[in-house]
Amino acid sequence: MTLFARLSRLLIGRLYSVWHLGKVFGLKIQQMRHFVAAADSSSFAQAAKKCFTSRQNIVHSIRELERELGVPLFERENNELSLTPSGQQVVTQAWAILREVDLLQNMFAEKQGRDMSLSFAASRNFLAGAPVAATRYLLEHVDNAHLEELGAESCYQAVCDGRVDAAFIACMARSFPLCSTIKIANEPAYILVNETSDLASKESIAAVDLLDKKLAVISRPPFQYAPLFAELESLRFKADQVDVISSERLMCDMVKFHDSVGILSKGFVDRMLSVDEGFCAVPFADQTMNWNFYALYRRNTPNFKALIRVINDFKFAFETQQMPR
Repeated sequence: MTLFARLSRLLIGRLYSVWHLGKVFGLKIQQMRHFVAAADSSSFAQAAKKCFTSRQNIVHSIRELERELGVPLFERENNELSLTPSGQQVVTQAWAILREVDLLQNMFAEKQGRDMSLSFAASRNFLAGAPVAATRYLLEHVDNAHLEELGAESCYQAVCDGRVDAAFIACMARSFPLCSTIKIANEPAYILVNETSDLASKESIAAVDLLDKKLAVISRPPFQYAPLFAELESLRFKADQVDVISSERLMCDMVKFHDSVGILSKGFVDRMLSVDEGFCAVPFADQTMNWNFYALYRRNTPNFKALIRVINDFKFAFETQQMPR
């Protein structure tokens, strides 16, 4: 079988899977986007704001899904919206379906010459952890495009609001239900500790090892650290043990002089340990804490094809550490 035939069969299989699910359950992609937005919010009103629609539309989509599936998806607990056990199963599948839909759409984004009227945002720790070739490629667009550094959650909101064409975010695994996503890379997470710390001698670190530590993070949790803080919360980790700082440099100072611990990607650890002393980087034992590098975008940008070209070229530079031709 030729490569073209194999790719065609794979594509048809994906299309059929999404079509078949919709045919069986009468589901719409928009309903699933409303559902995952609600799953990522504390209320239907908040989900409506994220989706730029009314609360009534969110409620209608949820009720339609519950009617089609025959199970309740949400319940109220302590005045907050939470998923039922069935809802937790459904949201995992919904995320997977939306990722497939986005992937199918990306397959048909033709490459074209660079259009420099694009705007980007990058989370504050994204470029610090990216390979030099990838950072260089992105910064080469700054002369003709707009690039700003924001907090990770602000980057996501900037894409949702249409203030930027795309955002590059480094964070632990999570969903972004209101925009399309391309995963750039996945890297192990490390805990940065002072070399005199009791954690420095460990081969790996678990969340439970952090219970008596001061944690230095570069954005307000939990958005960028969702799986970690979900586990820490279950272990009764105290909110006053978290310091939100402005940069990795300040994180290093906190670790060195105040016995805090930080969370870093492998890329940043490699750079920092080559020029700084007095630190030790210990890997997280749990791979669900890995750092993921994402490109977020909305398909309705006027320069969509040029945008996909930039994202794919950036991904190539990240993976190969070579500049695109």
